[in-house]
Amino acid sequence: MKHSVKKQLEKNSNWPEVKEILQKILQEGFQALIVGGAVRDALLNREVKEMDLASSAKPKDLLKLFPQAIDAFKKYGVVFIPLKDRARLEIVSFRKDSLKTDGRRPEFIEYGVLETDFMRRDFTINALYYDLQKDQIFDFAKGQKHLREKKIKTIGKAKDRFKEDYLRMLRALRFESQLDFKLDPEIKPAIEELKQNIKKISSERITEEIQKVFSTGKTLSFIKSLKKHDLFDLIFPDLDFNKLKTYFHFFEPESFDLKKEDLQYRILLSWLTLGLAGFYGNKKSFQSFLKNYALSSSIKKEILNYFNSVEILLKERASQEEKWIALDGKADIIYQLSRALLLQSKLYPLSQRSYKEKKQEMKEEKVGRAVSERRVIKKELDIKITEKQLLSLLKEFQKRAKKGKLPSALLKGSDLLNKKPVIKKEDFSKVLKKAYHLQLSYPQLTKQELLKKVHPLIKSN
Repeated sequence: MKHSVKKQLEKNSNWPEVKEILQKILQEGFQALIVGGAVRDALLNREVKEMDLASSAKPKDLLKLFPQAIDAFKKYGVVFIPLKDRARLEIVSFRKDSLKTDGRRPEFIEYGVLETDFMRRDFTINALYYDLQKDQIFDFAKGQKHLREKKIKTIGKAKDRFKEDYLRMLRALRFESQLDFKLDPEIKPAIEELKQNIKKISSERITEEIQKVFSTGKTLSFIKSLKKHDLFDLIFPDLDFNKLKTYFHFFEPESFDLKKEDLQYRILLSWLTLGLAGFYGNKKSFQSFLKNYALSSSIKKEILNYFNSVEILLKERASQEEKWIALDGKADIIYQLSRALLLQSKLYPLSQRSYKEKKQEMKEEKVGRAVSERRVIKKELDIKITEKQLLSLLKEFQKRAKKGKLPSALLKGSDLLNKKPVIKKEDFSKVLKKAYHLQLSYPQLTKQELLKKVHPLIKSN
């Protein structure tokens, strides 16, 4: 496999800092190599998001070289060096791990050399080392061969690797989804036998794996893989997979025209969709669900803010202007979510029901004149929306709603001049306000269609 690892690494914004740290270690006579996912992704010509180093230097040596290093995990042979933009560089000393009795941490570590360090790693495609000085890749486990074959294979027996760290089962499915690779035949039976041990993994580590998938836009593939290997109910015990199927298309970034750099947006969207699918309209249950995962308070707050925005948009009696302003910059994506969710919810708009049902409902409820007028207008605007039409509508709305801003009004005062029935100029603002309300309620309407629909509003004025 012809590589251009260096070129890919240089594209990462943290590369100048990482390179400086690496060279400082080398100058002290230690070995230091880029290892793991950064090398793997560089070989696949994928964006390199994070970089780790493996070094012959021990933690005490690294702490002397870099006083700013974080030493919380030095007893495991790991130190972290803070980088710009809240990133950090993990440096792991060459080592041999002892037996792990808790499925995560070794009882003690034994320092080793490069040629044996790979044996403690999880998958062959992650056991790749890049020597910057020699521009050379060290591959002791056929990792490059498996990259070409698009295969996820453990180093040694899958069962043994998973017993060392149960999270590796989840990582195998993450790489399967993230890279669109196939699992080695040995992995499936190993997961089947050990899957219940996932419960022993901390919520922090599980959440970290989930977040990594969400940020790549491969949420749907990952969720299907979890279900296939009977891990879905263990990771998301409060969710009904069959109910979630209705919302699968929300997990595809293409449905929302998200850009590659919209990582935080993808994460929020995935959590929000899980919550809406599982706890539609019940904020307390949603909050309880989020407590099961080690999400930062800021992310939890942002997710719940989105959830609140959907609730606001679904309330029939609030004015459309108030609804959209309340969305606070989220109009585009919240509209898409709520509009599609309405198709399955008890809050499905009255305009989607038959006029006969509406009329009977009006009699039974003995509604007032104002409400009656609104429903007459809804009757005039009765639009049947199929799933295909809905997707088309959502794409159209994306063009009109820029980054959550209120779309510009289609109608202006000049559009009402010389129209019949004649309307007084002093009443233009009232009619335009109602017309804008209709525009926000039915964003698929063109200007000409809105002019036709505004007539009953003029009469009612």
